Amino acid sequence: MLLPSLQTKVKVSFEVGVGIGTGGIEASVGARAEVVYGEKYKEDKMGEFLGQFVGDDVRGIDEMGCWANAVGDLAGRLKARGRK
Repeated sequence: MLLPSLQTKVKVSFEVGVGIGTGGIEASVGARAEVVYGEKYKEDKMGEFLGQFVGDDVRGIDEMGCWANAVGDLAGRLKARGRK
């Protein structure tokens, strides 16, 4: 995610894990954010925000837009916060 007005770049990653458990196939989603350059935002807080926005479970195809919405909302919050 590039934030030109803040001269900042943040790498956002979503990790999908799938395994076979006692109840059948189990899936989970993890999210994290890493500042590549620019403002020094707290990466753990950004990852926590994304995780709360997206949730822990893989959603249906019609709900996959929540990942893009999470990144867009995070970008808006970082822009609103501005430079330190």
